[in-house]
Amino acid sequence: MDAVIEYQPPRAAAETQHQVLRPSQAVNAGHFLASGAVAVVLVWVFFALPAAWAASWAFLLVPLSLLMLREGWRWLSLRCVTYRLDEERVVWSAGVLTRSTGSMEIIRIQNVTLHQSLFERLTGTGTILLETRDETNPVVRMLGMSKPEVLRAGLTTYVQRARRARGVQEAVVN
Repeated sequence: MDAVIEYQPPRAAAETQHQVLRPSQAVNAGHFLASGAVAVVLVWVFFALPAAWAASWAFLLVPLSLLMLREGWRWLSLRCVTYRLDEERVVWSAGVLTRSTGSMEIIRIQNVTLHQSLFERLTGTGTILLETRDETNPVVRMLGMSKPEVLRAGLTTYVQRARRARGVQEAVVN
């Protein structure tokens, strides 16, 4: 699993730095286990069937290679996802060959929600949902975040501080 920078509260304005967060590879664990099981079955079938002894090794190596390439791409795709947090913005980037980047101001976040499936709870990860007033990105999903409780609390603190600093209050219109 990838190491993730732990949330640190904002510093004084002169020392403000940003944090870079990456999703945990635990997100891919189910896919990796399923592919491993398929690989074991392929090898077993290749050696268990009498006709396999006459078959070329290519009948085994090609499917195994394709399986490895698929899972390698899955790993690399998640590895190339980053989230950058500072006192002003949340910036996310994703992509291996091409890159997409989006951002939003912290004060546009209305709600920070943590969702953890049973597997995520077992692996210490979770999905953070940022519900915003941004029309282009009404919900930003931060998938597979390590120490999600700390991150959710930190993001909530960021939002509250940014709103106080700018004098922003939420108004409910009926």
